Order: sequence, then C-alpha cells, then structure tokens
Amino acid sequence: MDLNYSRSRNSPLGKVKHFYARLTIRAKVLLGCLFLFVFYRQFLRSFSTSDQGLNDKISESEHISSISLDDSTKDQKISMISLTYMNLEDPFMNPSTLQFYNYINGGNMQLERNADYIRLVADRPSAVGYVVSRNSISEEDSSALQIELDFRLHGSQNKPDLIGDGMALWITESPLNRGDVFGMQSDYKGLGIFIDTYRNADRQEYKTTNKRRFPYLSLQPNFGDVGRYIKSNDGFQTELDGCSLHDIYNPGEENTVSKMRIIYLRDSQYLQIDVDAQGAGDWKTCVQRRDIPRILIPKNPYLAISAETGELFQAVDIYSMKVQTFRMANGDLVKSVSDLLEGLEIGLPEQSIEKPESSGDSSGKRSLGGGGGGIRHRQRRTLKRLQRQERELKRKDAEKYGDPRGFIGWFGKLVWKITRTILYTILAIILAYFCLIAYRIYRDKRRSKQPQGLL
Repeated sequence: MDLNYSRSRNSPLGKVKHFYARLTIRAKVLLGCLFLFVFYRQFLRSFSTSDQGLNDKISESEHISSISLDDSTKDQKISMISLTYMNLEDPFMNPSTLQFYNYINGGNMQLERNADYIRLVADRPSAVGYVVSRNSISEEDSSALQIELDFRLHGSQNKPDLIGDGMALWITESPLNRGDVFGMQSDYKGLGIFIDTYRNADRQEYKTTNKRRFPYLSLQPNFGDVGRYIKSNDGFQTELDGCSLHDIYNPGEENTVSKMRIIYLRDSQYLQIDVDAQGAGDWKTCVQRRDIPRILIPKNPYLAISAETGELFQAVDIYSMKVQTFRMANGDLVKSVSDLLEGLEIGLPEQSIEKPESSGDSSGKRSLGGGGGGIRHRQRRTLKRLQRQERELKRKDAEKYGDPRGFIGWFGKLVWKITRTILYTILAIILAYFCLIAYRIYRDKRRSKQPQGLL
C-alpha cells in the first residue's frame, strides 16, 4: 500500500487533480473557455475601461475649462496679492531719504523731476543703468508668481536694426552687481530675460537654424558660470527659449508704453511670458513652457532690471514693475495650472501685502488696491488667454505624441500595449494547452475503441 499516494490524493491539490481527471473532454474544454472569459472580463477589460475613463476625464476637463464666466463655480477662486515690498512704481524715490523705495539704483540711470518713469539709459552710447531689489521674494510668494513690467524702448534712430544693446529683467538667487551682460555680472544664478535689440554677428547659424529677427526676447539660464552668455552670438547656444518682438522699438505715439508679463508656477514647472508691444491689451504669448527646472528660479529670488548701450544706442524707460502672487480663496498656495484656470474664473479685487520687517525706506509706499472692476476685466482676459493656450498645448501634445497628456500619456499607452500583448500571448498559450489536452484525450479514446487482434 502506497501511503504517500493516499496522502497526496487526500490533499486539496490532489482532490482538484482527481476531480479534473474525472471530467469529460467537453467539460474540460468548457471549463477552459469559462476561465478565459472570466480572466478577460476581470482583467483586460477593466484596464481598457480605466484607460477610456481617463480619456473621458481629460475631455471633461477641457470642457470645464471652456465654461463661461457666468457658469463658474464660486467655491474655486484665486486672489491676486500685490507684493508691495517688491513693486517699482511712481513715486520711485523717498523724498526724505532720497533713496528708491524697495530698490537700489546704479550706473547712468536718471530720474527727472515730476517724471512718471526712470530712464535706465539715455539715447547715447556706452551707458549702463540698473535697479536691484533690496528684498527677496518669500518662498511661498514665489511659488505662484506674476511680474508685470511697463517699459518703453525708443530713440532718434529710425532703423530698428541700428540700435543697441537692449535691456534685461533678472530673477536671481542674490542681488546682482554691475558687469558686462546688459550691465550686470555674467556669473548670476537664476534666469535672465533679455530683450536684445542688436544682432552682434551675421553668423552662419542665423541663416540656417536660427532665423530670429531682432529685437529678440531670449531666456538665458545660468547657475553661476562666468562667461556662459556669449555676446558675440547673442547667447544662441545657451538660450532656453525666445521669440522676436515686433514693433517694440518706438511703439505707437510718444506716450505708448509696452508691457511684459511673466507668470510662474513652481510646482507645475510652468513659465509663461506675454508681451503687449503697444500697451493696448493685445497680449501675445512669447514663451510657454511646462519643463522649467525648479532649481532654475530660486525659492527666494531677487529682481533686477538693467539696460546697456554700446556704439549703437537706444533709450530705455521703466514706468513700473508690479509683482503679485496667486493664492486660493482659502489661503492655500496655487500649485497647478488647472487651479489657476479654474480660480481665475472669479474676478476678485486685488489685495496688497506688506513684507514683514521691511526696510525703513519703504514706508509710505502706496498699495495697488484700487479699481476692482478693471482687475476683474483683466482677469477675464487672462482666463480666456490661458484657456486657449491650455487647449493649444494639449493639441500640440496630441499631434506630437498622439495623446493630449503628452509624453506621459504616450509612455503609459506604450507600457499598456506591451502588457496587453504579453497577456494575450499568455491567454493564447493557455488556450492552446487546453486544446492540446482535448486532442490527446480524444486520440486516446479513439485508440481504445480500435479492435485489438489476437497475437
């Protein structure tokens, strides 16, 4: 008597094997088909359904972003808080101390009596002028930031290709000193936004891969490298992004002021730069990126504006620079572009915030709290523009990757296709195995029915 065989037969696995061996061929085939059906329903189809559901959610989010202002939900709001400790505006100087509010000035900068602007450089050669913020922006305030600069590039030269050198807005880790890159040091840490008014060399790369026209806005990152920006080729190799600026020099009438707006969301790695050359509310998006490294914009950045002329020249006037941060209505930080889109559907009056323990020369600085209706109108225009740009980004991602989610959606689909192929292969092997078992049993039964001759 085989005790081991008896024990194995009484085990759960042995009972299953014994039960399966007693099944007929038809029962085994039906059992295999039932197993394949259940496996498909519970596993493969659930993945397909979840993938389709995700696409539906994306389509739904696009639909929500296109809802009119009247249909917006009131529980999603964004407030724009003015950082008055970083603003640069008229009146620029404290009359009691003869120092600038919030900023340190230097170089050949001029401030005329009763003027509503500061002139960084005049319309003459070999000049440098700049202003550098005394304070840095707090980490919370810089997480969702908007900088709006009002300026004017003008001069006596009628040909825009015979002016130079341009101006720059700086977002850096520490206050800048005077240097040779648009008047500031070349080894800065952070981001320089250069408006370059003169092409320094007619190099071959301009004629082939680089067809940009000047004046030109260029994003130039740096992490403290001396001489990273090369003047001789206008930073062609180190440029992160940029665009040509039309009608930015001598725009419109004598009192026409150009505008530039920077929107930055750290958690979303989102940077957008809009330019309104004529100052008439006709904003054009110059740069829109979703891949800005978080270490590029410092968490506590200083701001600066500078301008420089060489043998060629133009005047650069700064009328104001207003710095704002975005906050949810409940005080939470704005962390995504979708939050910004949804929140700006409600126009809120602008608030103001003073920096704790700010320097003494910033007393008496006026707030930007007036004009709630105009702010609501600007916010509506901003919302519509952001919505169009959001849809345009998704359209470009869909064209490039075949999915509105961009590279992540494309990669997820690729992984799912590979996984699905493997699973279908496993199912085919299992089905073939059941067919093989059925064939063997059928063959054995046919052989057993054949007549056996006498030896």
